[in-house]
Amino acid sequence: PLLQEVAEKAKNCKPILAYDLNLVQLGALMKKFQLFITNDTGPMHIAAALRIPIVAIFGPENPYQYGPYGTLSEVVFKENVPCRPCYRFVCHDHQCLKDLSLEEVWAKVEKLRKRVGI
Repeated sequence: PLLQEVAEKAKNCKPILAYDLNLVQLGALMKKFQLFITNDTGPMHIAAALRIPIVAIFGPENPYQYGPYGTLSEVVFKENVPCRPCYRFVCHDHQCLKDLSLEEVWAKVEKLRKRVGI
């Protein structure tokens, strides 16, 4: 649901959902990105290496430890969830992600867009 809300809010942008790409194809596609909204995954680090502005959404991981490097990023996460960072891949609740709102993500998108001039 959050992805659809972000896509609807980004009226002049073309969201791309890329599945089944190898790393070379993914890197080639990412070079065309003006901004990358992602969770804490390998592609986030590829985007950082390519100097693509990133809004990274973090749940159970620690963004200070695993976040994108460089200055072209904003990170969205909930600090006040008592169980985070739990570093769990399997969770019965995912409160750290459920508590994130479109407004929080979009505020980081707008902040980064202004900062990098896009």
